[in-house]
Amino acid sequence: MTAASNPDPDLEHVGVAEPAGDQPGIDERTGLLKLSLDQCVEVLASSSIGRIVFLDGDQPVALPVNYGWFEESVVFRTGEGLKLTAAIEGQRVGFEVDDIDHSTLSGLSVLVKGDARVVENWAEQEQLEQLDVRPWQRQPWRRGWVRVVPIEITGRKLERQ
Repeated sequence: MTAASNPDPDLEHVGVAEPAGDQPGIDERTGLLKLSLDQCVEVLASSSIGRIVFLDGDQPVALPVNYGWFEESVVFRTGEGLKLTAAIEGQRVGFEVDDIDHSTLSGLSVLVKGDARVVENWAEQEQLEQLDVRPWQRQPWRRGWVRVVPIEITGRKLERQ
């Protein structure tokens, strides 16, 4: 992997990289536009619903979550259950955000690959409490926070011609 060119030193600190040869431009094989790291981060920072993808035993699971982009990581609330277990285990996870326009048959998708961890530091928890990340389901209240620290961030966009 090659380090992504990004002026934000926080991203370089966590080791985010784009796959070698995966520079922005048209993917000749698929015809999709490859998004730059900066474009991917812009999508992540401006969206609020994504899907966390992890393993439950040997079976893949994808679940929607309300999330925030905080200090170059994906963060979301959760209660007891599969998502918290994946974070406790420190699983390598996927996190996907998309934006689809059915009327124009266009859209984009951003994929974060990274390590999930439970946020246990009280100061970090206090910072996260200031974010506008609220689960749609009201009961029971989800007290726990999970952070997905990116290892790789990629994105693709389809624009109808």
